[in-house]
Amino acid sequence: FLTLKALQAAERLANPVCATVVIGPAFTNGRDIREAAARSKHSITVYENVTNMAELMFQADVAITAGGLIALELACSGTPGLILCEVDHQLDTAAVLEAAGAALHLGLGTELSEKKLEGYLSGLLQDKALQASMQQAGKQLIDGKGTARITQAILDKLETKVYQ
Repeated sequence: FLTLKALQAAERLANPVCATVVIGPAFTNGRDIREAAARSKHSITVYENVTNMAELMFQADVAITAGGLIALELACSGTPGLILCEVDHQLDTAAVLEAAGAALHLGLGTELSEKKLEGYLSGLLQDKALQASMQQAGKQLIDGKGTARITQAILDKLETKVYQ
C-alpha cells in the first residue's frame, strides 16, 4: 500500500525522475507496483528479491522507505530518506534518524496524503544542501561497525571473567 502511495506521489512531481522500486519476498502486490511503474511518466525500474541492496542504496540520490531496518541501512549508506512508518514501533527509529538529521520522519504512512508526500519528496529532491547534510549525518550516526563493536564487547567481557 505505501509503495503505491509513494509511486502515486512521485507521479505528481513536475520534473521527470528515474526511480528504483525494490520489493521483497513478503510483498503481496508486486503486480500492482509493476503496472504503476509501467504507466508512469517517469522512468521506474522495479526489482524483486535483490541481492545487491547496498549497491542500489549507494546509487540513489534519495529514498522513500518504511521505518524498519532498511531505514538504518539507508543512513549507513548515506542515502537521504523520507520515512513512512508502516507500524507504530517504527516511529521511534524514524524519530531518532530525524533527530540526528539523517532522514525526514513523516509519521505513519497511512496518515499522510499523497499530496503532502509529493511536497516532501519534491522539496528533498530540489534541496541538494539538505541531501548532503542528511548524507553526512547518516554516516556519522551509523558507521556499519556495530557488529564488530558488540563482538569485541562480548569478548572483553568473557576475557574479564576468565581472568577473575
